[in-house]
Amino acid sequence: MVRIAYIVDEAGPHISGVETFQNAVTDSWKRDFDCERIVRKLDIGEKSFGVTAENRNLTAALAKESRTSISKLFMGYVRDLSSDIKFVSGNRKRMARRLIVTNQFGCETLPIAIRLVCPLARIIAIAHTHPGISEAARHPVRLLIEKLCYSSVSTLVYNSNSVREEWRKKLGRKSMKGRVIWYGLDKGEDRLPIDYPPRNQPTVDFVCVGQFYTWKGQLNFLSSWKRSQELWKTQGLPGRLIFIGNGVCFEQVREAIQNMKIESSVMLLGAKNFGADYFNAGDIALLMSIEPEAFGLVLLEAMSRKKPVIASRLGGIPEVVESDVTGFLVDPFDTDGVAAAILRLAGSDNLRRRMGEAGELRWRKHFTVERMLNDYNAFFRGKSSKVAGNLSGVNV
Repeated sequence: MVRIAYIVDEAGPHISGVETFQNAVTDSWKRDFDCERIVRKLDIGEKSFGVTAENRNLTAALAKESRTSISKLFMGYVRDLSSDIKFVSGNRKRMARRLIVTNQFGCETLPIAIRLVCPLARIIAIAHTHPGISEAARHPVRLLIEKLCYSSVSTLVYNSNSVREEWRKKLGRKSMKGRVIWYGLDKGEDRLPIDYPPRNQPTVDFVCVGQFYTWKGQLNFLSSWKRSQELWKTQGLPGRLIFIGNGVCFEQVREAIQNMKIESSVMLLGAKNFGADYFNAGDIALLMSIEPEAFGLVLLEAMSRKKPVIASRLGGIPEVVESDVTGFLVDPFDTDGVAAAILRLAGSDNLRRRMGEAGELRWRKHFTVERMLNDYNAFFRGKSSKVAGNLSGVNV
């Protein structure tokens, strides 16, 4: 019987895609694999560069600063590695004779620490994120850690083909060990938020759910929204843009809305405990990231609720959204192109209904939790998945 030690980080203030994944697999893995769940608590006193919402490995966060000196960053990773070795050593008995699974892959020292402390262990790392596209992401010390991290794990699981390909290019390899297994999500709840803005007149509501980070694209999207508003004046298609979430650039977005004089059509509702429920009351879902998304889990929240989507043609998103079938994939920097997609969906009830139904069918066929769990179960047991409709499992 396969026995697992699953290492996870303590929960942050917001539920991330990684935490959604953890919640989806934990009970099943406990039942099927005698899974020992080991929580890594991040000690600010030991992680010398502190914790952020976007990147809770603090030295990795520092690596985003392109001017960071090599010696300073190297010493930061040495401190991280020391802390992780201490953590692994303290949990060595719990990991003994188990397949070790960790979400930490990239500019992380934990897989390196596991290999040093448990040299004979089989280690599977789940790559949940892209390696990054900025100049700072190519910092030589960061690249060194990423290569050591890759060498330390036995194999990997990637949540999209895009993530695997970007890591292949980043690490300069001809091929990458491991397999792609797409995320899966249970059907969204049907409940309606009690504080959803009332519709005093017929409108088409576009709903964007996500934390406000620059790369998530809320600020960039406002130009396309303003353009669509200008075109709507001639076509008589009233619409509202509803943002759910909070974050570091929330106030910047609020200020831009005021400066663009589009307050009458844009609503900032802030963070919500069940943000995806706002798709239930809306008409169209948005994900307009300006950097590659590893996957775009929020799209499944919308698709399972029969909502058409407009999303960036970046990263793993095209693996989720079938363009012109379940929604529209767009260049987020093409203001007129995005506005055209907005108008096309806003102007046709039939198109919205048809795309929403196609999205729900695609979710049911390829992106359920059951499919994801079956793929992982087969992978842990060294077998090929035979789940109907599975397109994600590719052994290499």
